[in-house]
Amino acid sequence: MKTKLFLLCAVVLCVSALVACAAPTPTATPVPPPDPAALIKSLVAALNAGNEDAAMAFYADDAVRTQQPPPSGQSGVWTGKEQIRGVVKGMIADHFSVELSNLKAVGDKVTYTCTFYMDTYRQMGVAPLVVNEEAVFEKGKIKSQAVTITPESLAKIQAAMAAAQAKAATPVPPTQPPAPTPTSLAPDPFRSVPTAIPAPTPRAVSQGTIRVGDLDRTYLYYAPANLPRNAPLLFALHPTNGDATAMRSATVYEFESLADQNGFIVVYPQGIANSWNDCSKTATTSARTQKIDDVGFIRALIAKFHTDYGINTSRAFSMGWSGGASMSYRFALEIPDEITAIAAIGSSLPTEDNFDCRASGKPIPVLIMNGTGDPLLPCNGGFASVIGTVRSAQATAEYFTKLNGQTSPPKTTRLPHQDPSDPTSADRTIWNDAGKPEVVLVTINEGGHVIHNQRLYSGPSGDEPTRI
Repeated sequence: MKTKLFLLCAVVLCVSALVACAAPTPTATPVPPPDPAALIKSLVAALNAGNEDAAMAFYADDAVRTQQPPPSGQSGVWTGKEQIRGVVKGMIADHFSVELSNLKAVGDKVTYTCTFYMDTYRQMGVAPLVVNEEAVFEKGKIKSQAVTITPESLAKIQAAMAAAQAKAATPVPPTQPPAPTPTSLAPDPFRSVPTAIPAPTPRAVSQGTIRVGDLDRTYLYYAPANLPRNAPLLFALHPTNGDATAMRSATVYEFESLADQNGFIVVYPQGIANSWNDCSKTATTSARTQKIDDVGFIRALIAKFHTDYGINTSRAFSMGWSGGASMSYRFALEIPDEITAIAAIGSSLPTEDNFDCRASGKPIPVLIMNGTGDPLLPCNGGFASVIGTVRSAQATAEYFTKLNGQTSPPKTTRLPHQDPSDPTSADRTIWNDAGKPEVVLVTINEGGHVIHNQRLYSGPSGDEPTRI
């Protein structure tokens, strides 16, 4: 009986196994591929929410973003996720917002129109701008993204820039300085400068070329006729998208007049594609992307002018405006044994995550002049056009005070006002412990992205000149 029961159980088990083997295997429900149009909508939502990481999640590691026409002085090509992150970070910092329209998807390709706003373009008076974009997806990630500015938007930008340049070329009508009145302001040499002074007559400058690595670099310079031996050398660096010739006019030929009065040579170096390879890791200028050796350029010029004119190599100075100021910061940080001191107008040091200089750690005197109303370089820190995120002017000054070993509290003075109709004012903060290299921060209240000059100058943002 037990044997029969065992055989019966064995048969039942075998039959069950055969039935199980014969039963069809359930198949998994296929997951539909991501909808590229829906992904673009999600990307736009992330950008409008200011969520950098969420926006970057839609890009492949080797994605390529292009822009036509490219920004002036830039290639218009960003290769790899980290370069694109720099663009996205800058857009978010500039309070970017976008409206999506004309969304069409064919396979992995999506075309759409973006109407967008950013603080930079709001302040230029051209927002909103419109671009047409095309994104190609691969495995649910953006592989390529092409941005084309519409002709209408491009015309708006060009008209705004032309108006600013025309305004810059219009002299400021002379006004009489107010009569001196008793004041608690500290005595200052600016007080003796009248409001309206005839601009110096442009001197005849020379043009030079020097070989640096594989490149022929060019520059303009002015050497006074009666230059003494061991004379100082001053570099005046143009802004991004500017050039050496424009830097002369931007400074109203003042350096050439001062060179005659004080016996020094002024040199206006020319950047590659009107740009400089400064300390900003995320900068997209041609000089930066090509890794141009601008430090080597300045070193070569110091050596040349020492050979040709006997300049004192321990008295070489650099000043710059905007991108030229950013480059001057690099000289201060990397070659303080060759550049004696710097003056930076309209620029601040990059934030730590955007900082790409080999700082020597050596002290150097520094003058910084920034405007609180600058639409391109935020005085309180944040995103700056072209170069990415920057520190505040105050934090930049404090970086150098720490570098220079300054420990005493600074002294701040309101500089005397020259023109009652001028809404701006200037505060000068000085760190000058005995025996330590001095740091000076001049804050132009309501000042814009300009070279603040007692004669005239309006920068590309169209700001009025500041009189101090």
